[in-house]
Amino acid sequence: MMSRRDKHGRSRVGSGQRVRFWKTKQFKWSMITMLVLLVSTLGIYAYLFGNFVSNIQQENKDNGDALVQVEEWSGKDRVNILLLGVDNRDNDTHPRADTMLIVSIDPVTKKANAMSVMRDTWYKIPDGYDFEKINAAHALGGPDLTIRTLKDMLQIPIHYYAKTDFQGFIKIIDALGGITIDVEKPLHYLDDGVYDIHLNAGVQKLDGTHALMYVRFRNDALGDFARTERQRKFLASLADEMSSASTILKLPSLLNAIEPYIETNMTMSNMIKLGRLALEVDGSDIETLQIPPRDALREGYAGGGQAVLIPNVYETRRQVYEFLGMDTSLVKEDKAVQPQEYYAKEPVVPVNPKVDPVKPKPDPEKAQKPAEDKKDQPTDGTKPADGTKPTDGTKPSTGTTPGQPTDGTTTPGTGGTTPPAGGGGQTTPPTGGTTTPPTGGTTTPPSGGTGGTTTPPAGGGTTTPPAGGSGDTTTPPASGGTTPPPATPTTTQP
Repeated sequence: MMSRRDKHGRSRVGSGQRVRFWKTKQFKWSMITMLVLLVSTLGIYAYLFGNFVSNIQQENKDNGDALVQVEEWSGKDRVNILLLGVDNRDNDTHPRADTMLIVSIDPVTKKANAMSVMRDTWYKIPDGYDFEKINAAHALGGPDLTIRTLKDMLQIPIHYYAKTDFQGFIKIIDALGGITIDVEKPLHYLDDGVYDIHLNAGVQKLDGTHALMYVRFRNDALGDFARTERQRKFLASLADEMSSASTILKLPSLLNAIEPYIETNMTMSNMIKLGRLALEVDGSDIETLQIPPRDALREGYAGGGQAVLIPNVYETRRQVYEFLGMDTSLVKEDKAVQPQEYYAKEPVVPVNPKVDPVKPKPDPEKAQKPAEDKKDQPTDGTKPADGTKPTDGTKPSTGTTPGQPTDGTTTPGTGGTTPPAGGGGQTTPPTGGTTTPPTGGTTTPPSGGTGGTTTPPAGGGTTTPPAGGSGDTTTPPASGGTTPPPATPTTTQP
């Protein structure tokens, strides 16, 4: 049917022709409804986000730390953010920092860099604390002193920080639904029963508990070097996950889960600017650097045998500037903050009396040995065979240290018999073992006794009686011969 034309010559839909849906009232009401829902959702998200940001501000945490003083980020220059992880499982209100990661983003190139700071780095902490492990800065002055120490060491500004503890880390990863990581090798370590580490090798999605295991493990030949490398690898995977669309949908539950465990100096406007910038960064292309770099440090020791990493401060700064694309000609040597032990033949640093030492932890491998390892432990004061030397100058026959007699009696360990030095003593053969003397030999008891008696061997050997005894008896072994004991303490070799 031909369409009709109105008086202006425009065509009109003829009778019986269907009107397009987008011109109908239903479509208009649907769009209005969707718009209302969208605005409401955004309002709810903004409200939740606003409350979250307010509650995680440092001044609202009331932990007694000095407020962080930092440079304001212009939005056009490189921005540096410190991520702090602390271990306060002992409810320590001022623990040392366990993890220090500096994330640096260039808003021009849209490139991100990550630098992990080795916690045993030996550096001069401001406010008169002198040289100490750099992770002690948090125990001495919270995030503020930590930031000032890192700024002084690296000669770069740090604009923001975010801090969490073990439980906060677990909650964050669980709220995200886990992180996929290629675990490069089996990781196992007994810690305290709560934070033990058990991970198999291979690509897997780690929940919060197992992700914490991954970033904490350092009990292999490379120690903290390998651990910081794993942390940088994990950070790249986390950034990739955070930038996904599914994370936005999880935002309410994510904020609710991590709020009690996060502390920061970022305001809402800061987070919005950083969020927009982060969306433009390729999370799979984050470049990483260890601080101090491998070729700019020496391994040394402090009091109590603690391991420390002594940096070449000038070389560390130079490599950081180069890594961040900054002008390396601006780096200058500073002898005031350079540990002189770096140049020593044997780098041993002095104990710092101004700082509480690290509390030694018991060896969990020894503390949690299976019960069967202790079933052969003697209860008479002797020491089990472990290759150690006795303290009386004698040499055990099978790695066993004889106990010290208190009544003139010597109780040897399994596998050998040590007669007493001097007469009047009684020799007790070892439990479960025998001493085989030469065939047809004689047994000469200890000299110095009077009036003693001798029991001859059951195998037909002869016995030389003592030169006088006092009632003590020497019982030779029940084999075909006898063994002459020496006059001084010795141990029969197997």
